[in-house]
Amino acid sequence: MDIIEKNKKLEIHRVAVAARDIQCAKEGFEAIYKFDSEPADNLYQTLLFGAVISYCRPFMSSEGLGRSSKRWNRFESDIDKKYHEILLNYRNNVVAHSDIDNNKLYIYPTGMILTVGEHSIELDEPMFGVTTPLLNKSDMEFFINLCSTQCSRMYNFLIPEIESRFRGKGLTPAPIRFNHEEI
Repeated sequence: MDIIEKNKKLEIHRVAVAARDIQCAKEGFEAIYKFDSEPADNLYQTLLFGAVISYCRPFMSSEGLGRSSKRWNRFESDIDKKYHEILLNYRNNVVAHSDIDNNKLYIYPTGMILTVGEHSIELDEPMFGVTTPLLNKSDMEFFINLCSTQCSRMYNFLIPEIESRFRGKGLTPAPIRFNHEEI
């Protein structure tokens, strides 16, 4: 089977996985609001990084399913295109790699007075902190809308494609484990 034929056969599977990943990303971005998480919270970074990785997975090269079609990188809205590129760049420059320029290390030596708000303590052992640039919470709505748009586009591709390939094939009304090798 040549590469073009293999890609065509994998497209339903690839887009279905991509739609699932992007739906997970949307839920991650929404969870930042749900849990009232702020950039200073560890939960914010955890949810943000998970959402970014989930959104970007379909657009990265990988073994097996490979990269999604370029059609999912084209947008009618300049805003969607902008936020899509922000997520891909953020994934590549911050989330997926521990780049020294994006992870600043701060050392707090023993005996230093550490003040947080109205509270101060003298450190009896050294501490450290790492800062990483985070995406603005004010942009979460744009990321959520981008995920909604991408999911909608993918569902609009998948549903008719599945319908045309599987309806009236003498199949029972039960789940079918999709195998692209058998198409």
